[in-house]
Amino acid sequence: MKKILLFLLLFICFCGIIFAVRNPLYYNLNYWEDIKLHGSHLYSNVITQKGDPQEINCINNEGIVNYADTQFIWYNTELQGIFSRVEIIKDTIFLGKKRLCIGSNKNDVEKAYRSIFIKRIHDLPQNSLGYIDNNVYIVYNFDNYDKVEKIIISHGL
Repeated sequence: MKKILLFLLLFICFCGIIFAVRNPLYYNLNYWEDIKLHGSHLYSNVITQKGDPQEINCINNEGIVNYADTQFIWYNTELQGIFSRVEIIKDTIFLGKKRLCIGSNKNDVEKAYRSIFIKRIHDLPQNSLGYIDNNVYIVYNFDNYDKVEKIIISHGL
């Protein structure tokens, strides 16, 4: 009887380890570091770390700061406070262990976020997948060939 209990205990521990390795709590611990942004998300910090933007636009009361590979969007045209979201628009930025980027397949994105700990965002358009990961909202927009064409990262609640 003791051997059976010991075997069961070892089996449960083994299954727990396999579950932990195959189902991480997060796909990516820090999306902001992947876009090369450390510290605060204020306009002055973005400029310090990313350099001078290529262009700044104001559309529908939003301030849009354009770089070659990203767009930072503020809810106000004065660019005050932290940005509301960043949009990755070029394939020079890779996210997480699977190195998802512009041009990645939809199936690869779904596999990367397949975990009971990562919540999926519902009610998105058919050509989008969204997740809440590590208190960060991330949305992947796909083209007609199910390739990522834009990645949107925003602050969680």
